[in-house]
Amino acid sequence: MLLHVTIPAVLGRLLPVLLVPCLLALPAWAADKPSAGPAEKDLDPGVRMSLQLMKGPYFKASPEEYLSGGIGASIVGNHRYAVKLLTMAIDSGGLNMEQLAQAYLNRGMARMHINQHRLAVEDLTKALESMPDKYDTYFQLGNALRALGAFTEAIIAYNRALELKPGYAPAYYMRGSVWLIKGDNRLAVNDFSEAIRMRPKMDDAFYLRSQAYEALGEWDKALADLKSFHLLNPLDDSVEISIARLRTRMAEPKASPAGR
Repeated sequence: MLLHVTIPAVLGRLLPVLLVPCLLALPAWAADKPSAGPAEKDLDPGVRMSLQLMKGPYFKASPEEYLSGGIGASIVGNHRYAVKLLTMAIDSGGLNMEQLAQAYLNRGMARMHINQHRLAVEDLTKALESMPDKYDTYFQLGNALRALGAFTEAIIAYNRALELKPGYAPAYYMRGSVWLIKGDNRLAVNDFSEAIRMRPKMDDAFYLRSQAYEALGEWDKALADLKSFHLLNPLDDSVEISIARLRTRMAEPKASPAGR
């Protein structure tokens, strides 16, 4: 069954107090700034030469070659060029259903990296039209919707990803981050706990769960999570500041929970 979503107006900013650096800079799905200079500059020389030949008068690239080239461009961080190549693959009309879903998925992910989140949602929805049971597509759709501020729709997408792949730690982590933004701290704790149970070294989950615990007034648990995060990131001096701040707050005579 396909996911039908209605995207509300883009929110201005996503509660900067809660969006700590580890939440904003996730290595697998964080949005990069548009790259400067020629789009092809970072491609492997062999790939670049092959793509140049495809544009010449004697050879014509196949849809599969554009698809492969687009995925390769994404891998090296050349997301604008990836969008260009994947668009050529899609517009060719020569991809089968599985390849078309792959092209839309990868173009949607590339568009997220260049902050084209609304277009990314369109691509990821089209990917699901071609292949409706792909957990990773629902997961990426959730990320794009979350970036737009469409939090309810993002949760629906993460729910679907978890239905298709139970125990998928990144989906628990990202859904937990949405609950945290919304102020549903107990639900955030539950999701971060699941992510940690499946991936005990998921350091960011410890950090964000500490925020949820602190909002609930469960100071000891918040402190324990900060210490766990620090053990996994011993060179991060900022954690010591967070621990000192929390200890100061714990010492206050009338400390009270800040959220539910």
